[in-house]
Amino acid sequence: MHFATEVAHVREAQHLRWQVYGEELGALPNPDHPDLDIEPHDDFCQHILIRDADGMPVATYRMLLGKNSLAAGGFCLERLFDLRRILPLRDQILEIDRGCVHKAYRGGSTFGLLYSALVQFISANPVSYLLGAASMSMEDGGRMAASLYRQYQAQHLAPPEWQADPLVSLPLENVDVDVPGDTQSMLRGYLRMGGRLCGPPAWDQQYNSADLLLFGSTALIPVPRSPLEKPAP
Repeated sequence: MHFATEVAHVREAQHLRWQVYGEELGALPNPDHPDLDIEPHDDFCQHILIRDADGMPVATYRMLLGKNSLAAGGFCLERLFDLRRILPLRDQILEIDRGCVHKAYRGGSTFGLLYSALVQFISANPVSYLLGAASMSMEDGGRMAASLYRQYQAQHLAPPEWQADPLVSLPLENVDVDVPGDTQSMLRGYLRMGGRLCGPPAWDQQYNSADLLLFGSTALIPVPRSPLEKPAP
């Protein structure tokens, strides 16, 4: 586990992101970098990179401190959601974004390692709030995202001052939500960290995904007792 500080390490994180968001979710390729998920925000972010025993990158997170977000052109998630209600808290927010795990490592301690690295970063920076999104493929027409929103909004909906409207809404009226979807791993992680659903999912046409926005106080994050310990269910 480490924070990517060299360009070569950031490229490894971007390639892993492409494997998940491009090859799995069907994001549109960048003609200049067909095997990398590169965005302008990357230059303003810190990147967590988790490796397996052989040194292969297996998990990553991108983190943007609110104090750096204006120079980056805003938070990454401002392209999907109207964040006007929470933007007054900008300097206290850490946006966590582009989180993904290689499909062969979605279990065991991998999510625990990502979580521990995130807690380490928060402890070293003046952060009071977390902003993030759980992304799901649109291959099912958005059914899982819609189902999870319907399933969790009663207990986990954010207070009005933290809510945000999607800029491009998922057409929930056309989605069968009678069959609940399985709780998605990233969504579970955000809920365990005290995240609250900010509103209905957005439709990210560039990445062919449905995104659920979450926001919460870092004061609610349980701190693991060891770097390998996963957060309690």
